[in-house]
Amino acid sequence: MTQSYTTRLNAILRNSVTPLVASEGFTHGGNIYTRYLDNHQPIWMVEVQRGRWSNNEKVDFTLNCGVLIPGLIPIYTNRPESRQYTLTDCCIYTRVGMLHPDRLDKWWSLTSNDVATADNDISNDLDQRIREGVMPFLRRFPSFQDAMLFLAGQRSTADKFVAPQNDSIALCYAAIIAKLLSRQGMVVDYINRAAEQSKKSPNADIVIDLRNRLMM
Repeated sequence: MTQSYTTRLNAILRNSVTPLVASEGFTHGGNIYTRYLDNHQPIWMVEVQRGRWSNNEKVDFTLNCGVLIPGLIPIYTNRPESRQYTLTDCCIYTRVGMLHPDRLDKWWSLTSNDVATADNDISNDLDQRIREGVMPFLRRFPSFQDAMLFLAGQRSTADKFVAPQNDSIALCYAAIIAKLLSRQGMVVDYINRAAEQSKKSPNADIVIDLRNRLMM
């Protein structure tokens, strides 16, 4: 039964999500759609996430999207760059439901009890949410600088569910982007603010280690 749901899900993606994001320059690999902008610019990602509770009775799925800055996460973690990017490599990311006015987590379910129009209804909802939520969100980050300023700035109410929600981590990411852009004054400002924010927190030592490496 699970196989039939997978077939339905693949058809929904093939008929709605894939052509829509392809028209925006995304390519498809596995459960990830990726758009590579010009050299030294962010990478946009859209991920299809299947629910952990999917079983023989149903398949649940949702969409996540994010902005990836090549080289950022390896500097933050002090580890080699991933051979294949995933959403966990993004420095800014969110779930599709958080881009809707109601800010409610959104999952779609495929079950044996679905009405005949269910797959078409899901396709239409996906299309609308990508056009009105996902793409406008990603278009806010056409450059390293746009991502940096977002991470270092004050969040609006509409962006409160955009990760990272931890201020010190966001400032660490901003400092790394500033380093990549050779803006040392901003590096110092952002990483010192991150250190101040992280005092007495579990990631305090991580921030101090990063500050020492960025100041070298």
